[in-house]
Amino acid sequence: MINNPLAVAVDAAGNLAIVDSSASIRMVFAASGIIETDSVNVGVPVAIREDGAGNLYAADTFFGGLYVVSPTTSFAYPTATAVGSSDTTDGAMPALLVNIGNTALTAAAPGLTAPADFVQVAGSGTPADCTSAFSLAAGAACTLNIEFQPATAGTPSEFYVVTDNSLNTESATQSIGLAGTALSVQATLTVTGVPTSAQPYGNTFSVSSSGGSGTGAVTFSAAGACSVTGTTVTMTAGSGSCSVTATKAGDSNYAAATSSPATVAATLGV
Repeated sequence: MINNPLAVAVDAAGNLAIVDSSASIRMVFAASGIIETDSVNVGVPVAIREDGAGNLYAADTFFGGLYVVSPTTSFAYPTATAVGSSDTTDGAMPALLVNIGNTALTAAAPGLTAPADFVQVAGSGTPADCTSAFSLAAGAACTLNIEFQPATAGTPSEFYVVTDNSLNTESATQSIGLAGTALSVQATLTVTGVPTSAQPYGNTFSVSSSGGSGTGAVTFSAAGACSVTGTTVTMTAGSGSCSVTATKAGDSNYAAATSSPATVAATLGV
């Protein structure tokens, strides 16, 4: 929603840049009607202008000054994610690539370059996903949906790079800053102490674990013909099977880990 617009600028492709009373700059893209917001503290702007590179200039009478907002994009993925997996909690973050000029914006080799720990994934289709051979008419847009899929542990700070003919430059580049936290995968975690012979209804036994990594606590869960309290398993049925699973919490270096279930058959006994 645009609240009490105070100043507006229009580029060659018909896209609108509007500053409103919430001290935010709203971009309204002519081709798609999509509204995007850059939250900036521009006080009480009296004028806004845009240059050919997409930079916005807002004059402010409250704080006194000229504010410049560059068309840069960066994403931080706050959820720590295990190496070799996807950050499904934060999900893919969309970056809109918009042609604000009056001629076609066309990819130049290599087009789209993804860093080691972030990948482009399919989006909703509106606007269409960008490809390495994109060509956008004036005012048109495509979407880069970028997901965190770390390949190595650490705190990667990388860039997704777009190469094109922006401002009639043969190989102009625009970069999207990307940052996340990647955790190592623990060593294989195993439940120990589960008997190999069938256990009668009402019998109890103790379990523990081996393997895993880091300082996280281990907890146990049970399913089927048993229950577990702490490390003590109680057979609650005289048929079927009992499954016990261990989970070791993550810490600042390792992601959480879950074992394969250890099972034992249940019997009524003598």
